[in-house]
Amino acid sequence: MDVSLFGIVLGLAAMGSLKTQKEMEPSPVQERRGYFRIDFHYPLEALMTISELNEKKVQLGNTRILVENLGPAGLRFLSKIKLPVSSDILLKFQTTMADEGMTLYGTIIHDSELEGLNRYGVELLVDEEERGKLIKRFNQLQVH
Repeated sequence: MDVSLFGIVLGLAAMGSLKTQKEMEPSPVQERRGYFRIDFHYPLEALMTISELNEKKVQLGNTRILVENLGPAGLRFLSKIKLPVSSDILLKFQTTMADEGMTLYGTIIHDSELEGLNRYGVELLVDEEERGKLIKRFNQLQVH
């Protein structure tokens, strides 16, 4: 089975060569997350677009990304597109998990490069009620 990423066809063997967080060397930075993350064995395909720029709504097309991990406060994804680390850019992410659609919004808080791809860490913008719903949903996914 092949997966297309920005027009590049990757076989499962190539997808498997992308290292997961656990396979990467430990970071010297102390863990700052207040919430858990689900690390996907195979990255989760999602659509991403810029929703707002400098607090103004914009209408742009979507691009496919690969989500490496996801939690109630953030996510990490891979993309061929170079994006700035900026709180002025609000990103919209759309994906499906367990046959249920999910739309999340967030801003890039850090970036790095991995095997020719851009890797981004995103802080999700959710209120506490929505975060509680995400925690419940992610906990259910981890049980199954």
